[in-house]
Amino acid sequence: MDISEITDYLYVGGQPKAADAPRLEALGVRLIISLRALRNPTQKFTAPAVAVLWLRTVDS
Repeated sequence: MDISEITDYLYVGGQPKAADAPRLEALGVRLIISLRALRNPTQKFTAPAVAVLWLRTVDS
């Protein structure tokens, strides 16, 4: 999983997979904010302890 710590409470990374859930939970991640325009992240990532907010964003 591609993830980098920005601050004690903020990480940035690529699209997580369901298999990444244990590591995200160990890091204390409770919310994923997805800025992808076309793919709904909740379709692939369904860890119950982590909420997903999808803000569809187009980058031109």
